Order: sequence, then structure tokens, then C-alpha cells
Amino acid sequence: MTYTKLLLTGGTSLLAGFFLFLAPLSTILEGTAGGLDWFLAAVGAFLLLEGITMFFLGMKARKRDLSRARTYREESSDRPFDDDRPQNPHQFPGAGVQGQVGTGGMP
Repeated sequence: MTYTKLLLTGGTSLLAGFFLFLAPLSTILEGTAGGLDWFLAAVGAFLLLEGITMFFLGMKARKRDLSRARTYREESSDRPFDDDRPQNPHQFPGAGVQGQVGTGGMP
């Protein structure tokens, strides 16, 4: 899974777990909880643990992805990447390269 899916799934599970854990908590603390209250609290606790795990796995995958070295060079065997660029970037372009000035810009 990508880190975005992990973060979204983990965050959603955290919200659902938080709600499901806290909703029956008052009846559990009062001592009048039934079986459904205990079941909802158990599912909420499980979702909290699962959400925390998925969220931190997503953060770890995001950190790994952001620290990976990137290259934007197109590897092509028929021509090198820089063959259309001048060897001296400070040299003025020739007359064939210069376009008409003032077209396509803002009025």
C-alpha cells in the first residue's frame, strides 16, 4: 500500500475507534454495561490499535519515499538527454533559435 492509503486508512480507523471506544465507556464505568457495550468497546480498542499501527506505518513509508533520491533524467539509448542544450549556457542563441519577441505573452 502507498503511504497515502496507509495514512487515510489509519486516520479513519483512529476516528472510528475513538468513537466506538468512548460511546459505551460511560455505561462500562457505571457498571451497567451489557454485552453489546463490551463488544463495542473491544472493537473500538482494536480499531484504535490498528489505526495507530497503520498511521505510523504510513508515516514511515512517507519518510522513506521523501528521502529517496530522485532523478528526472530520461534514459534513452538513441539520443542523450542534453543534446538539444547548448554546451555554453552563457552563449547567445543563434538567429535560427530566436523566436519572435512579444508573441504569446501577456498584452
